[in-house]
Amino acid sequence: MVGPLLAIVFILFALLAVAIVLVGLALYFRPQLGAVEPVEPPSYELPADRADAVRALVDEGLARFDEARYLEAAARFYKALMDAPGYPEADRLGVIACQFIAFDELRDDILRRSVKGDKARAAFRKEALAMARAALAGRGSSYEALRRLRDAAVLLPDDEAVSAALAKVRRLRAEKAASAEGKALIAKVAAQVEQGRAALAAGDAKKALERFEAALSLDPERLGHASFEAEAGAEDARAALAR
Repeated sequence: MVGPLLAIVFILFALLAVAIVLVGLALYFRPQLGAVEPVEPPSYELPADRADAVRALVDEGLARFDEARYLEAAARFYKALMDAPGYPEADRLGVIACQFIAFDELRDDILRRSVKGDKARAAFRKEALAMARAALAGRGSSYEALRRLRDAAVLLPDDEAVSAALAKVRRLRAEKAASAEGKALIAKVAAQVEQGRAALAAGDAKKALERFEAALSLDPERLGHASFEAEAGAEDARAALAR
């Protein structure tokens, strides 16, 4: 009986530690749920001597975000804010990154407790690798493969095959996003997200939700960070409608 109780206590303390870190990040980024700022208001100008470096940090953060490396992304946005205090783009993206960190931590904890035993984890690994092969061959979703591989990496952090497949799928997605077709798609998604943010800021949550959902339908593979912004925006719009 003592063993299970100690395990439960350990899990609770681990979750508490994660919660403290997330609260610290969230307080720093000052999330304003239900309120949306413009990407870069005309009144804000990046310091001339640091503008290129700050934009490079934001770009690095977006690249990590697109690879589902949310903690690394948040670190870049945090550094950008340190170099340019009050920069709205880094602030807004930092809020979104913190939300995804929280979701992932909870999901990972549930995953570890629900997939137990060598047999279950081996089956999970087999499925993840099969999804990776299908995605790399153009026969499956790279986004679903990425999510499944990431889960497999949580369960089997030392598995070289899983790590290698995850790297390949991430590289495939980066190549797709960098292609002319991918850039055009991401631009269309970003335009819908901007319209959604504008509608939400104007108090029209219904229109905002429509724009965010339209953005998500354009990019089911979630190739660009704008699609993840659309997910966060849709949640804010639904919360506004529920009030």
